[in-house]
Amino acid sequence: MHEAKVRGGRLANPKHSLNWLQVLERHAFPAIGDMQVAQVTKRDVVELLEPIWDRLPDTARRVRQRLRATFTWALGFDLIAGPNPAGEAIEGLIAEWGRRPRAVHYSALDYRDVAAAFVTIKRSQGMRETRLAFQFLILTAARSGEVRGAIWSEIDLEAMVWTVPAERMKAGKPHRVPLSMQALWVLLAARQAIRQRRKRRPDYNAADYGSIYGGPINPNALLFPNPSGRPLSDNALNLRAKKDGLGCVPHGFRSSFRDWAAEQSGASREAIEMSLAHIVGGPVERAYFRSDLLEQRRRLLQAWADYVEPLPPWARGVDVGNAQGA
Repeated sequence: MHEAKVRGGRLANPKHSLNWLQVLERHAFPAIGDMQVAQVTKRDVVELLEPIWDRLPDTARRVRQRLRATFTWALGFDLIAGPNPAGEAIEGLIAEWGRRPRAVHYSALDYRDVAAAFVTIKRSQGMRETRLAFQFLILTAARSGEVRGAIWSEIDLEAMVWTVPAERMKAGKPHRVPLSMQALWVLLAARQAIRQRRKRRPDYNAADYGSIYGGPINPNALLFPNPSGRPLSDNALNLRAKKDGLGCVPHGFRSSFRDWAAEQSGASREAIEMSLAHIVGGPVERAYFRSDLLEQRRRLLQAWADYVEPLPPWARGVDVGNAQGA
């Protein structure tokens, strides 16, 4: 059909002709490219369109239009029986998707400015737990709620993995986050902060935190509690960003990481998107591809941490679980 359009002069512009096909290759072929045209159903079209409709609505519309044109051509040559699976058969669903709220674009820093912002956060005068939570958020490319609600039982220091439970994840599925050495240093500082706070307030969650250095710690205790031992508020990190004059919101650092990863890391798109806990691929692709690419993501997040805050060689062998002293 594409060749017929080119021969007929309807895709005379070579660049437009290439783009016309590339859009389908990127967004449709992974799901239905191996199927006979007569095998493709309305459900197949809906399943490949829906995952990209919220992220890339204009692209999704182009994919639908080109699929519709393809099936119209196939109908004309009696290659399929009607109705067109990308046509009026899915019109009602398309209308519903069109009423969904558009994605919110958060103010973010150019990734080249993140290292300086990281230093600003470390040197600011805010509460130590808030500053540490902010650093952990940047290093892990995590969402604010995931960090503020993190507890010690989610941290596997030996494996260097933080497992966020499904109830705190936007997608409703558990998410493993590989921890860089810089993130482990933040955790060590978090333990120190608790010990120092207990010196000032002997009643401060004493049963929860026990002997901070190498001693027992309540697995349900928060990594970054507020002064009363409860989770930091929704606005704690936003207010810190504003007071420190960062020119962005905490969530924007995920965008900074995404841009850096795409331009500088050489990592696969799948590893980058999984690092942000985004759903990758359509339903069919996800059914066959079940790895979370943990080791690829570990290398990626360590490279990001080295970019944001390079560590001296001696700092790379810290054992957070057994660290001693003040």
